[in-house]
Amino acid sequence: MQCKELLLRHGSPGMVIGPGGCGKSTVLWSAALDVARGGQDVIWVCDGEKISRNPPQPPPGAEWAREAMQRVHMKYVRSANELLGFLVGLPLLAVRPRLLVLDDTDEILSRCDDSTINKVLAMLHQTSERTDSEGGVLHVLLSDQTSNNGVSRLTYAPRWFPFSFTLRGPVCEGITCVSLRMHGLIEQCSIKLEAW
Repeated sequence: MQCKELLLRHGSPGMVIGPGGCGKSTVLWSAALDVARGGQDVIWVCDGEKISRNPPQPPPGAEWAREAMQRVHMKYVRSANELLGFLVGLPLLAVRPRLLVLDDTDEILSRCDDSTINKVLAMLHQTSERTDSEGGVLHVLLSDQTSNNGVSRLTYAPRWFPFSFTLRGPVCEGITCVSLRMHGLIEQCSIKLEAW
C-alpha cells in the first residue's frame, strides 16, 4: 500500500506513533512530498532546533522532489502556546494547505499539563474539520513517540484522533510495517514510501 493512500484514506486527523528512530518523520515526510508533488500545499510544523540538526532531504535521484519541496511550508514552534497561536491564525494564511503535519508532537508538548495537551489536540481536531473554498479537506497528521513500554504520552489522543498508525520497525528500502487502529479495530499492513 502507498504511504499517502494509507495515511489520508481514512480521513483526518491521524497520528503516527512509535519508538524513537523507527521512521515516523520519514513516513510523514514521504506523505508530505507526495501531496506536494500533486500540486497541493503542505504545512510542516516542528521544533526548529531539532529539524536544523537533521533537515528533511529529497529522496536520492528524484528530480521532481525539489519542485515539490517548494510547496512544503515550514513553521517552527517551541511550545504549546506558540502552536495554539499558529492554529488560531491558520485560516488567515495566504497558503491553503491540503495537509498539516505536526512532527515530534511529544517534544513540543513535553512541558505541558494534561489540560493544555487536551486543548492542543482539540484544536488540531477542529482544524481537520475545515474545508477550503473548493470543498477540499485539510488533513492533519501528527507524530508521537512512545515510551520504551509502547505507551504514548498523548493518552487523550483516541478521543481527538480516531486513526493511529503504529510503526513496528524502521524504514528499510522504502518499506515499513504498520498497525492501523481505527475506532478500536486493528489492521496490519506494509507501506511503501513513494519518495524512496
